[in-house]
Amino acid sequence: MRLGGPEALDFYQSVPKANFHFAYINSTRNYIINQVDGLFDNKQTIMLLNKQQFVIHPADQNCSHPYDSDEETRGSTHPVSEYILKKYPKAKFLDLAASILEKNSLLNEDLYFIDFPKIHLADFCAYINNRFNKTEDVALTKLFKFMRSKNVKFPGITIKNPLAKKYLC
Repeated sequence: MRLGGPEALDFYQSVPKANFHFAYINSTRNYIINQVDGLFDNKQTIMLLNKQQFVIHPADQNCSHPYDSDEETRGSTHPVSEYILKKYPKAKFLDLAASILEKNSLLNEDLYFIDFPKIHLADFCAYINNRFNKTEDVALTKLFKFMRSKNVKFPGITIKNPLAKKYLC
């Protein structure tokens, strides 16, 4: 709680840890610097102190310089990635599926599939993550067939549902 409670945990988890970024947590002064490795590469980094975020930047850079929008530095800020990180923080490979959905522009800003407006990203994620599902969802099966016709493929490790795996992998 001294570091900021749930906001500190969200701040820490906002960066995909599979990319091997390091965080510095100072429990004496109660602050967190996420992606401290960016400081070594002269990149801007974010610090959380008292539930407020601050930008740390190299001394030769102007303070009014906007924060680097490079996805490698900040992590993706696309709504699909944000949703996946918040709802499925332990699903290591689901962000890979999200990046494929983003790249192929299959979702609108409300996270519904563009060509299938009744299917939300939450339904998609719940279905592909359920490895014990024995019943086929007709609407999702149509979506999967549509994705197959568009040559959208996912790595096998991202799809746990065997029924979905035969269409998407």
